[in-house]
Amino acid sequence: MRFNATGSLMFNSLESKLPWKREGKTKNGDKYMSVNIAIASTKANRMMSECFGMVSDEIKTMDTDNEKISIDWSDRNDPDVISKVANYKKHIISLDDDTRKEFIADYDFVKFIEEHIDELKDGKYMVTGTSSLNEYQGKISQRFQIQNIYRVDDDTKNQLKVTMDFYWMADGVDLSDWKEEKKVRISGYTTAYIPALKKNMYVTQDVVFDANKIDFDNDKHVALLKYKLNQMGMDLEGDKPVNKLKKNKVYKLQIICSYFNGAQEVEVDESMLSENQKMAISLGLKKLEDFADSKVYGDRIIEYKVVDFNLKGDYEDGCITLDDKVSEFEEDIYTPATPETEEEVLEKAIEKKNKKKDEDFMNKPESDDDDDDDDDGLDDLFD
Repeated sequence: MRFNATGSLMFNSLESKLPWKREGKTKNGDKYMSVNIAIASTKANRMMSECFGMVSDEIKTMDTDNEKISIDWSDRNDPDVISKVANYKKHIISLDDDTRKEFIADYDFVKFIEEHIDELKDGKYMVTGTSSLNEYQGKISQRFQIQNIYRVDDDTKNQLKVTMDFYWMADGVDLSDWKEEKKVRISGYTTAYIPALKKNMYVTQDVVFDANKIDFDNDKHVALLKYKLNQMGMDLEGDKPVNKLKKNKVYKLQIICSYFNGAQEVEVDESMLSENQKMAISLGLKKLEDFADSKVYGDRIIEYKVVDFNLKGDYEDGCITLDDKVSEFEEDIYTPATPETEEEVLEKAIEKKNKKKDEDFMNKPESDDDDDDDDDGLDDLFD
């Protein structure tokens, strides 16, 4: 998975449960530092991103010919050495037109962020990187790992987007919310590396096709909706979507989703008012609108809305059908383990503390390309 997020950068205090910076030394005495940065597209929508770096004797990376290479720590800032490293293995950061740095060591990149936090707090930035799924105590969570940070113009559109390979079947398409909400919910899967099993597996992933902004009297809106439904094996008949997918088949498409992690704005109704406010309305002293002049937010949710697709290569005609039988596909679906008891967690923690483990901190993105924005505003219909 890849992500592309634009907005203001926010840093928690060092005293919070998730401080913006952590630093220390490993058991071997090597320095490490990590940073956590929230990218806010709106007041109510944020993506938590992170980056970890550690001092080491050498850096194992990839060169511009996509071959594995090792670089001595002392040579990591040599311009000639840096130029030989593939772009997808570098960290790039630009604070303004005159400040652009490239790093091949995660630690140096994190250190640079620490030293320039005041500049990063001021202005708008685009953050790109990779996303991975993490399993702990039977729960799957998503981690967004920073690769690059770019300063952008203040009028650049705010966005939080995630690109993923998505797999689904006909029975995963739910049209029940279309009538009231104009939403198609799709329960499918994406892939994740499961360390305990040392293999990639399919992990549950739900996405939403949201068409509540569509004007069905606008022919261009309707044509766009029909086209986008077609990419995922659906069609539009009148003003209703129809599932055209074949049963017992697995479909795949690389989708681009608008990521939402926050509380959605909701309309104020009388059920949200206090008894005193209701009394004021019943006496004619106030109107409902008097209490709806400020934004009200509902429960916090995480939601992925399908906004675009990668239609290159295998996907030039939209979604493809896998050769695997459904039964074969289902064999590789990962089911998280049952949450452990406190005693089991403590026992594992003690065992881990007494073992010496090697950590692989290399994260290879699928691509170093950034997602482009369409400037005609039509994609906003599906955000």
